[in-house]
Amino acid sequence: MISFLWTFFNNFAENTVFSSDEITLLEDSLYLCKREIQKKLIMNIGIFCSANDNIEREYFDRTEEFGRWCAENGHSIVFGGCNMGLMGCVAEAYYQEFKSASRVQEGSSGSSFQDGSRGLSSSNGSRDLIGSRGAKGNLIGVVPRIVERGGRMSDRLTVHIPCDNLSDRKDLLLAHSDVVVALPGGIGTLDEVFTVAAAHTIGYHQKRIILYNIGGFWNTLIALLDDLQQRGMIRGHWKDYISVANSFDELTAMITKEA
Repeated sequence: MISFLWTFFNNFAENTVFSSDEITLLEDSLYLCKREIQKKLIMNIGIFCSANDNIEREYFDRTEEFGRWCAENGHSIVFGGCNMGLMGCVAEAYYQEFKSASRVQEGSSGSSFQDGSRGLSSSNGSRDLIGSRGAKGNLIGVVPRIVERGGRMSDRLTVHIPCDNLSDRKDLLLAHSDVVVALPGGIGTLDEVFTVAAAHTIGYHQKRIILYNIGGFWNTLIALLDDLQQRGMIRGHWKDYISVANSFDELTAMITKEA
């Protein structure tokens, strides 16, 4: 979109006579338009995933790749804030992508979200992370107090949102996400997936959930959804609410489409 605007402007300018003031005005307007488009492309990406460590290595590798991509593109991650399993993996990958560029900036307590965020404030000191493309992002952890008391909260969070229980956690995760990605996970992840999908079917929100089908992990769930569809148990079609990404390229393309 941005490149199209520049091309259009250049072609238009070649065939039109402008005064210097008019050219300056057009350039300024195009620059502001470009900035607004870039802001809209930066998203809060909700992530549901396992907090278990003893799972297949491939899940960690693909999760790490996804965390790096989110950081590189300036997206913020909204997740359960745990320091174990795929939760800990995606947080560490996201943080290290910024750290590798030595561009972690320490902010003041209570600082607000950056570009593309939802204007919330951290309950603790917040650090703004600058990605390789110059866009700011945050690692936003929605953490039940019982998890925090057990010492299982990630120390990579830039924004910590405490909550009382899993129901509150799901509500907060959804509220602060533009799109949701489900990585491999167990009962808790399934609970989150179906809560988001069910709310969509009723009309509480229009946010899409994407199943990242790493190594065919979600194939049995997909088969179950197809079976429920065939039996008339799903309002509309389940693919109206849930997408399936079978590769990393498919995943990133789906996320970008939702921007």
